[in-house]
Amino acid sequence: KRGAIYSLVLLVFMLITMAVSIAPDLAPFQGVLLNGIMVPVEISLLAVLAVTLIYASVRMLRWKADLKTFLFLITALLILLGTGPWPLVGQLPIIGDVLRPFISQVLASGGARGILIGVALGTLSTGLRILFGTDRPYGGR
Repeated sequence: KRGAIYSLVLLVFMLITMAVSIAPDLAPFQGVLLNGIMVPVEISLLAVLAVTLIYASVRMLRWKADLKTFLFLITALLILLGTGPWPLVGQLPIIGDVLRPFISQVLASGGARGILIGVALGTLSTGLRILFGTDRPYGGR
């Protein structure tokens, strides 16, 4: 099939990663795998996420300027300001030490819990609908 090479590459590298993680003789390569591949990929994805958040908030301001939009923009800016060190200053004192951990650990984890509870309830209700026969996802009558 077209695009099957990507699945093959994914499976090969998954098996390599499993072998490096499980085999005790390959333990020195775990650092190479982590610091050479995973950390740079995570850093680049975080940079894309930061740019996307700011771009989305500016587009939201153009579309609808209300309190929620301003809160979204301010929260995104505070997280970005408090995440990385600044030249000649280091971490910003109040934003980096107090505000960013509160937003990212308290408020964001509460939101993540809410999303997980919603996913669990949706999965449960869909499963019950299928078990009781009120919903037939494969075209049954």
